[in-house]
Amino acid sequence: MKKYHIVLSLLVVASLFTSCKKDEKTELDFDLSLPDNWSGYVYNDIGYIYEAHRNPVDQQDTMAEALVIFKNSIPGYTLPVYFATLKQQIQTDTPYDSLTYVTDTVIDATDFMKMVSHEFKQYFHASDTDTVGMVTERYFFIANDFGYNFTFVSVDTAYPRAKPEFDDIISSFHYKK
Repeated sequence: MKKYHIVLSLLVVASLFTSCKKDEKTELDFDLSLPDNWSGYVYNDIGYIYEAHRNPVDQQDTMAEALVIFKNSIPGYTLPVYFATLKQQIQTDTPYDSLTYVTDTVIDATDFMKMVSHEFKQYFHASDTDTVGMVTERYFFIANDFGYNFTFVSVDTAYPRAKPEFDDIISSFHYKK
């Protein structure tokens, strides 16, 4: 879990898009539909497995909303234990600011835990660095001894506009049992 925590704590939306090598052969064990103005990439079948982001509308649009998905082997875990473990790690992480809410939810007959929080992330663009307020919306589920963490990220001021897209993406989820 420590490796996962390090990867999660280094999540910087602007630089994360180029940090992994895409894998054209790996197939995910779930389906998601993205809006037409989003692009998605499969990277691995374990660990950091998937990334999607809204395509920028122009050169000034450097903080696009994003989705990253992690998948980790966690034999013997239940959803409440998996969620509690990650929640504790997230809340002690440097970017974490405050918890907005936590809830149980069901998507396509799959039980999820949902956590929405406010965080501060370092933003790097050209020679500019700043701390930016972000809303992070996470969905956790377990299937076949694997834990999944779907993490949507948006600048806090853009979240009201991005929220319907996040809802559409997660509601399209279908696990290929």
